[in-house]
Amino acid sequence: MNQAFSQLLTIFSRTKQDIEVFNSMLQPVVDNAKDEHERLYFHHILEEEEQRLERLDVLLPMLKHSLEEELSNRQLVQLLQELSLEKFGLHNFREHLDLAMFEFKDEERHSLLKSMRESTQTDYLTVKELVTELNNKFLDVSPVEAFSNVGSSSSKSSQPETTSKQQEKRLTVGSLRNK
Repeated sequence: MNQAFSQLLTIFSRTKQDIEVFNSMLQPVVDNAKDEHERLYFHHILEEEEQRLERLDVLLPMLKHSLEEELSNRQLVQLLQELSLEKFGLHNFREHLDLAMFEFKDEERHSLLKSMRESTQTDYLTVKELVTELNNKFLDVSPVEAFSNVGSSSSKSSQPETTSKQQEKRLTVGSLRNK
């Protein structure tokens, strides 16, 4: 699992750098737009990528932490959720690069965008495969087990704490009706 997290850390670190370069290309277009349509169009893309940078600022430390310490079930579930979200973020970034290639026709920026697009496509396929593999490793973990320590003050423990009473108690449709 550490090998997968290490690969993902490399991919998303590279992606973060690419997004920063991409955003620095878009900002002047937004600032000097010929009309409101152009300004809104590129502002929308820029805003999505800025939000993505914020999510990567959360994800990258989580990946680094996963390489240094064993994760609790809760932390692992959170990490898998973030990775699934960023898989789609990579897909969107690839599309944003495609759209930007229509705007930036000069050789220097077009070839830079094309290079980032190719590496993003490769990264997207790799992330898609790695996330599927990681999710398949945890198919046998029930949601109750995965979230057993949610809300407890001792969430630093890497092992879920279950008592015999918790093991007997399971959620059913009927158990939720009177709540």
